[in-house]
Amino acid sequence: MGVGYILTHTLVKGHADSINCLSFSLCGSYLASGADDYRLLIWRVQDGSLLYEIMFESAVNAVIWDPCSEDTIICGCNDGLLYRAKNFCLDGFKGQTIDLGVRGPVHSLDFDRGSKCFAVGMGHAVVVSRESSTGMFKGSVRMPDPEVSHTGSLEDWRIRPIAVHFHENGRKLIVAYLNHGVIIWDVYTQNRVWETGCLKISSCSGGLSFCNQTDMLSIHTLHDGVHIYHVGRRKLCRVLHHGHESQTSYHPLSVSTTLNGDTIVGGSNSGKVCVWQAHTGELLQVLEHGGSKHPSLFSVCQVSGKWIATGTACGGQDSYIAIWAADSSVGG
Repeated sequence: MGVGYILTHTLVKGHADSINCLSFSLCGSYLASGADDYRLLIWRVQDGSLLYEIMFESAVNAVIWDPCSEDTIICGCNDGLLYRAKNFCLDGFKGQTIDLGVRGPVHSLDFDRGSKCFAVGMGHAVVVSRESSTGMFKGSVRMPDPEVSHTGSLEDWRIRPIAVHFHENGRKLIVAYLNHGVIIWDVYTQNRVWETGCLKISSCSGGLSFCNQTDMLSIHTLHDGVHIYHVGRRKLCRVLHHGHESQTSYHPLSVSTTLNGDTIVGGSNSGKVCVWQAHTGELLQVLEHGGSKHPSLFSVCQVSGKWIATGTACGGQDSYIAIWAADSSVGG
């Protein structure tokens, strides 16, 4: 292995409840985090300092950085609020509520820079809108719900779109549903063009990551690790396992891919985060999080291979964020 990761900061004086989402800024200098404590925090990655805090009226479930507007954050809350904030300073910030005509807990967000299309997984719906030249979102289309067959052993049949990712410059949208697999929708026709159901893998999806450079789709199932596909192909490329750790999880576990697609990072229910080589499936490194009373880690983000951020799920007041930096001296 050429590059490994070393722990640089443990951020324990931030959130006071379970962490739901993490997102690096496009430049990699800042990290946004949202949690069940109703707060959105912005951190400086280099030294781990807390720069800004926004308080909402419900849990912050999803956060992304607007790729079309520098230093702008879009977040979604459990009460259905969609909010865009920018121009952070001592005197405050400029905020905008986004209304897409649908209300429900926000599970996932994505924004395509080229098409300026904005996707939201909210309640059981997936909604796509486009930003106008004035910065407003006018009009939206809703993707169909996945087919639900009330057969089998699932106890929770609710439709929950927990991850959304644009593909082909906003023309297609990849959606991971918690209990209904992964579907790729044509945004303009609302037709499905690919789905995991026809591949007969687990219908339960814990998280999803997509690399545009390689067309590689990483699906973190709730039972047997991370499944790797190439979009458009029917065959499963490989399965990434967490070594001898328990695979089954009852909490969605996230997965992330470096921008060049070389490395995949996935959370686990054991307090460890695994780093794999994407093309071979080799387990390169395990990021240990010893000493945590609540070791279930689910929030994982990465940018340009330089940084990894992890956050505790179901941690309550013991929740924390860990930041890891790439270090060539760690590699073998």
